[in-house]
Amino acid sequence: MSVAYGSALSGSQYQYTINNVSNVADPAGTVTVDWNSNLSTASNILGFTGTSTITSELGTTASATGQFQVDGFDPNNPGSAFSTAMTVYDSGGNSHLINVYFENTGANSSAPGGGNRWMYWAVVPASDSATGNAEIGSSGVLDFNDNGDLYAVNPNLNPPATTTYTNNAFNFSNGVAPNQSVSFSFGQKTDIANGGNGTTGTTQYGSPSSVGNQFQDGYAAGSLSSFSVSQTGIITGTFTNGETKNIAQIQLARFNAPTQLTNVGNNLYTQSASSGQPIPGLAGQAGFGAIFSDSLEESNVDLSGEFVNMITVQSAYEADAKVISTAQQLFTALQNAKQ
Repeated sequence: MSVAYGSALSGSQYQYTINNVSNVADPAGTVTVDWNSNLSTASNILGFTGTSTITSELGTTASATGQFQVDGFDPNNPGSAFSTAMTVYDSGGNSHLINVYFENTGANSSAPGGGNRWMYWAVVPASDSATGNAEIGSSGVLDFNDNGDLYAVNPNLNPPATTTYTNNAFNFSNGVAPNQSVSFSFGQKTDIANGGNGTTGTTQYGSPSSVGNQFQDGYAAGSLSSFSVSQTGIITGTFTNGETKNIAQIQLARFNAPTQLTNVGNNLYTQSASSGQPIPGLAGQAGFGAIFSDSLEESNVDLSGEFVNMITVQSAYEADAKVISTAQQLFTALQNAKQ
């Protein structure tokens, strides 16, 4: 179905004309959607996606789901709305460029004392859209108080509490699945409604609109390039896409009688009847030591074996030295015989 941009008012309800809606016995192919009276202003349903009751000229009813934009915003013709671009990633690690538009809709704030309300739209450009047209993937409301501080993001302006004024479904042309969910944060944890000061995220001050900083937590596909081991035994992998993740943790074991373990050679020991059962645990816990990665072990060296190895090496060196000394003496004797 196709939706006409803009709003058409009729009485106390907002009506939108939808063309070519299926399953409705309407010879003209045009029906009128009446949204419920909970939505008191047109701006409240900006970008809202939901199911509405459709009544045709013949009196028959059906339901249809559609995406509606009001206040004249058209993703194919955004006009003078301030915009910024950012790269996001879908669930398969594919990168996509999203355009985010902002527009001041005037003094209609939920903040005590008043303020301004802004709308935002996250738009998939036509070059990356599954439909070949610019599509709104997400939208919402930013409310600022009269000081320009962020008061609330996506406020629930009308009951019931389950009502939402944002949709979140991105359909990319080369995405791994339709209706990808991409969450946008403009300061939801720092806005005044949630106990913040409203100045550390998005603000509205008397200066040209600008973007000071962007951050996204998606990432492309990558392979393991290196790893490290912490003192608590956590193995952390570093990947070619710049991400680091904890892969595993080394488990240790201790014995009630560690001196009774059986030496099986090469500095290895095994459980014996006198040592008791192994007690598993993790490095850093009570009774367990720390792990030192890339360090030489010193605490359990077989000293007698190392002394034997040292004497063997020393004897071999002395023998080699005598061979060299004897060869030198023979060479000297040959020179003297020639003279």
